Amino acid sequence: MKVIYSPLSTLTRSIISLLLGFVLVIWPEQVNSTIITILGIILLFPFVGALLSKFMRKKNEAKAYDILPIIGGGGSAVLGILMIIMPNTFSSLLALFIGIMMFFAGITQVIGVFAYCRAVKSFWLMLFPLMTIGVGLYAITNFTDMAKTLWLVLGVIIILYGISGILNYFKVKS
Repeated sequence: MKVIYSPLSTLTRSIISLLLGFVLVIWPEQVNSTIITILGIILLFPFVGALLSKFMRKKNEAKAYDILPIIGGGGSAVLGILMIIMPNTFSSLLALFIGIMMFFAGITQVIGVFAYCRAVKSFWLMLFPLMTIGVGLYAITNFTDMAKTLWLVLGVIIILYGISGILNYFKVKS
């Protein structure tokens, strides 16, 4: 049977979560525009790659359908440029996406901790995963309002996730 729980990876993941959470709590406004801009830059890569591929080929290797990657990459480049120019416009959509991720992360935590909680008859370890699910659901249903405070709330939840992981590490290790 494959072992699912690894104490060292849990501790490492928890420490990284604490660091990320503190960054989100301390600098939420800068994180918002920076992440949207970085995503916009990443969306430029398919277009640049398709252009480079097209122009680096020899004439005899060219095919009639070589334009399709350029068209697809062009669409992603337009979206990327809009994200770079107007990062605040896309923060609501990012809030929705983060809410969905938090919801599923909470479900994953519940699944991972539930068997242990049932075995030791101590369900307090389920508190943080259930809170993560709750905040994820709230973010999904109120993503336009949530975009304003997303990074602060997400930072607090990630800090709680890190604390929960460290507590779980010491609880399971002893």
